[in-house]
Amino acid sequence: MFYFMKRIFPHTAKLGIKSKWTFIFLIIFSKPDEVLALNIKLLITSLRKAKNNNKIKTIFCIKGSQETLNLLIQQNKLGKLLEGANTKINTIFFSENKLIESDPEFLFTEESFLGDFFKNIIKEQFPAKKYGLFTIDHSLPYGIFNDRIGDDKKNLEIKVNGSTIMDFKDATLPFFLANFGKQRVKLLFGAEQEEMPSILTMTELRDAILCSFKEKIDVIVMANCFTQFFDAGYVLRDAAKVLVASESEVNGNPINFSYFFDKFNKTEFTLKDFTNCLVNAIDCKPHGKPIISKDERSQIGGIFSNNLSRYKQLAFFIDKLSKLLTELLASEFETIYSLRKECGPVTNAAGYGIVDLFKFCRLLIEKFQARQDLSYLVQTAENILSFKCSILSERNYIGSTYPPDTLNGISIFFPLNNNRSNTLSLVLDFFENPNSPKASAFVKEHQWDFFIATYIDYAIRAKKDDGEL
Repeated sequence: MFYFMKRIFPHTAKLGIKSKWTFIFLIIFSKPDEVLALNIKLLITSLRKAKNNNKIKTIFCIKGSQETLNLLIQQNKLGKLLEGANTKINTIFFSENKLIESDPEFLFTEESFLGDFFKNIIKEQFPAKKYGLFTIDHSLPYGIFNDRIGDDKKNLEIKVNGSTIMDFKDATLPFFLANFGKQRVKLLFGAEQEEMPSILTMTELRDAILCSFKEKIDVIVMANCFTQFFDAGYVLRDAAKVLVASESEVNGNPINFSYFFDKFNKTEFTLKDFTNCLVNAIDCKPHGKPIISKDERSQIGGIFSNNLSRYKQLAFFIDKLSKLLTELLASEFETIYSLRKECGPVTNAAGYGIVDLFKFCRLLIEKFQARQDLSYLVQTAENILSFKCSILSERNYIGSTYPPDTLNGISIFFPLNNNRSNTLSLVLDFFENPNSPKASAFVKEHQWDFFIATYIDYAIRAKKDDGEL
């Protein structure tokens, strides 16, 4: 489907000059955000001042209210303001020098729209030897973006026999409905909702990249919560070499873009240098002024730069671990349950059920290393831990409010129990069911979901319902 981009961005006879790097920014302003707007302004000012001789090109694709977008256009002197009501939702496309086009129908959550944008704009007008993709908005572990923003956002209460059993919030509703669809939600809960929002899954993002670029891009940077999630990295390994993302929350918009690009423009970076400098741009004192407050930085739940080339091999060892743990449940369920509880979730937000993979493996080793009959299990957990050095960059950022061993670079789906009094019920259905059309590639191709399903069966029989996740 190329009609959309051919319509608003007609092909030109002259292709863009190939740069060393093209950076693509996909941003949704869910609400007016002065800090993010300032961050973009500082970045554009920095790029305009730099004489980079086609070293760097940038293209922004930003969605928000017309009032917010006009503020960006005006602040950065990009061109003519958009016409129409300030509350109208629109998307603008611009470089650091000028506004290219606007389109109110552009959907961030549709693979075909992004694919056309990448192919017919980025590849043709902003070609480069290397590409970096930045995404900024709310998210969940396996999906980013929500096309319902501003006043369009609504909460949905699901009631059975007059009692509210589930209250979907703005960020979570599109994820569940996208994965299960309107009829599935109605079937489960009798819920009525006229307009079902959507979300872009990591699989759809991968496909949009591969369809357009035909090869891996160099780096994806996600200033989105929870996206340093194993299922996400596993599928994106086909589309990118490195994923820079947070294992838990991202408070504010932490990357000081102008600091990063100033450093980047003055140096010939390797990909490792790139990611290390990017993480430095989060905690950029004493080199430059932080873009967010000290308190906000302290609450960032771990920004990690991960080498995705090792994920397929890591999945092999996770498979071995899942089979061994499944067999062990019959005799050691209470022990595994207590280890999972000790591991704790990577976030206190309800409904996710995700834990740090490396921390859980460390707890397994400490608990069972004296057991000769479980030496193979311990060895497998040690094999998984050994990937920490080869996957993670040397430079990562963890907020000071997090204990040192809480976040180690990759989260994985592992709910504590079968507490289905909240949004966890649909998350469980999604990750337990490899036949779901939206299930992650990791769920479809490996056995972790079978271990989780078996573990949950034991939790039900043991009547484990601590109210935790």
